[in-house]
Amino acid sequence: LVRTPQQVQVKRESIGKVIGRSGERIKEIQQVSGVTSTIDQRYDPCLVEIKGNPTSILAAIDLINASIEGRYASTLNRYSQSSLNQAALTDPYKEIDRNWLPARDEKGQV
Repeated sequence: LVRTPQQVQVKRESIGKVIGRSGERIKEIQQVSGVTSTIDQRYDPCLVEIKGNPTSILAAIDLINASIEGRYASTLNRYSQSSLNQAALTDPYKEIDRNWLPARDEKGQV
């Protein structure tokens, strides 16, 4: 899977809905979707850069749009209860890395 960062533009007047009080909303979006993100507020519209696997990025973008449009709670609930939960959104590369074992010879040497 390609791990290409995606940028989402958010009007400055709406960026607070995405960030939330003390950053709680964006932290929750990252946790639920499995992405990492940075927000550049120097521009209008602000730039939100999202990194993760394609499924996670799509979920994060949906949650960002839901925040702006006032439907965050219902969208969050849908992700929490659907088959597209944290297990499905986990970065597949992390799973591969965790399960990777180096080849060993008959003496157990790597």
